[in-house]
Amino acid sequence: MDPPAQTEHLAVPRLRRVAHRAAALTSWLTAPDSQDDEPIRPQLGVMGVATRNDVLRSIIMIAILVTCCGCLGGLEATAPLAMFAALTSAARWFYTGPVQRARGDGPMLAATLACAFSAGLIGGVAMSSGHRGLMVIAAVQTAAIAVGHSMVNAGIPRAARLSASILIITFVILTAISLRSEVLPIVLLVPVWLMVIFTVVARLHAVLARSLWAQRMTDHLANHDPLTGLPNRARFMQCLQAACDVAAHPGAATGHVLYLDLDGFKAVNDSLGHIAGDQLLRAVSQGFTRALGEGDILARLGGDEFAVILSPAPPERVHRIAEALVHVATAPFQLDGLPPIRIGVSIGGATLAARLGISDLLHLADTMLYEAKRSGRGTFRLAPCPATDLAPA
Repeated sequence: MDPPAQTEHLAVPRLRRVAHRAAALTSWLTAPDSQDDEPIRPQLGVMGVATRNDVLRSIIMIAILVTCCGCLGGLEATAPLAMFAALTSAARWFYTGPVQRARGDGPMLAATLACAFSAGLIGGVAMSSGHRGLMVIAAVQTAAIAVGHSMVNAGIPRAARLSASILIITFVILTAISLRSEVLPIVLLVPVWLMVIFTVVARLHAVLARSLWAQRMTDHLANHDPLTGLPNRARFMQCLQAACDVAAHPGAATGHVLYLDLDGFKAVNDSLGHIAGDQLLRAVSQGFTRALGEGDILARLGGDEFAVILSPAPPERVHRIAEALVHVATAPFQLDGLPPIRIGVSIGGATLAARLGISDLLHLADTMLYEAKRSGRGTFRLAPCPATDLAPA
């Protein structure tokens, strides 16, 4: 292998290792404080991260500080500091919002940390000027920027704390290097600053997490049956509309909708009571769920009525699924303290046709269900694909 090829061969694994470590670091920085909040990490990363308006306010504060350095301090470093601040601020603004969602959190985090470093650098240089007015402005602005960085990024608390730490430590190191006696109280207050910021971030993060969990629970209750945990009628209609939209595309694979009505459930409910009836419904829903495949959606419409949206499949699979559902319902159910309970199920089905609206589709499936019930317990009837769907446009 020639030297250039060998160098390239060695460089690729190194780049992969670097990329892997960068991804791991990004994942760690964007993790919630509690492992229990891991399921809502995506929402925390959206609602609890700085927006472009937040970044713009931070840029304005940094610009004010740079302007004060030039006007009050007459510092020679003002021009390069302004250039560095402009670059980091522009990067942070660019990688926030839509670009962040498109490219991931890595570039946004890098730009945020670089912007925090530039703010601390500018504040520290201002403190070394010896101009009392500028020093007061620098201390106030730096503290405000540090708190602002942390609060708007409370959804990613580790990154928020790291950002504040970089900003404040950079500021304090440059302040301490100036060896001015009047800055000693500021240096000594650093632990207090960090403790306050870390506490604020933790509390804001906890409040945000509780809010998201409450919203998630509300959404779940609005879209799921409280007894079985299955999607309810409203959620079923949403999923069916989405499936019909997919089926309307030219060349799309064919899905199916099934209506299920339990046979003999009312007698069980009347003779054994509602508690036994509820237990039976939960057992039936669990059995139906196991009989379905990945991508299939089972919903409880109410009472002893269920519905299934089957992922695109040939009619043979639809019949196999229906047979499996019938087998689940006809098998004896053993409930706590009760003798084996036997019921059944009747099933009607229809094809998701491009030229059928939802109301027509459901009416067709319901018609097939009643035809199945008239044919006897444990029967499945599937409506043929509408002829209009096969005719040329």
